Amino acid sequence: MGKPWVTTVIGAVSAALGLALLGAPRRSAAALGLGGTPPLLRAIGVADPVVGAGLLRGGRRLRWMRARSYLNVALVGLYGWTLLRGRSARRTQIGLIQMLVVSAFDAAVARRLASRA
Repeated sequence: MGKPWVTTVIGAVSAALGLALLGAPRRSAAALGLGGTPPLLRAIGVADPVVGAGLLRGGRRLRWMRARSYLNVALVGLYGWTLLRGRSARRTQIGLIQMLVVSAFDAAVARRLASRA
């Protein structure tokens, strides 16, 4: 079966966001409404391109989508932590909502891939 376009898009977006966090953690985090230290943001920045590359390669997409879902949980937690600390509340609230929507979408894609396996 060919590589579905949706996992290609998810992979490309994941890789791009991860590289942004890796290269400019403070600036990227501010734009996304995320808190955290540069080392933590860089750790996420390393994980996202790895997941993105796995999805772009096309092999074992279900595993990579599950990995993406686990990464989403960490990001939702980071947004929650940022809100609890009272930093950039409006941007963080929007980011959290967007991350929850993305997480639900990613989970639906993973379920669809699992049903085809």
